[in-house]
Amino acid sequence: MLLPETLTTCDSSFTLTAYTLGIGTPPNTTVQFLTLLHLAGTVHRNGTDTQENFTFTLVSMTVA
Repeated sequence: MLLPETLTTCDSSFTLTAYTLGIGTPPNTTVQFLTLLHLAGTVHRNGTDTQENFTFTLVSMTVA
């Protein structure tokens, strides 16, 4: 994906300026999972720009 990328809604937009993806495989499996997702950018709404950072981290998993 080429950055920056702007996503627009009815009354606002988000310009993605950086992202990180992490993929992991639990021990004794062959299934891959998203373990890290980080998005950073700017929200443009009502004439105001706000810097935002969103992070999802898979901390623990039990394989049954």
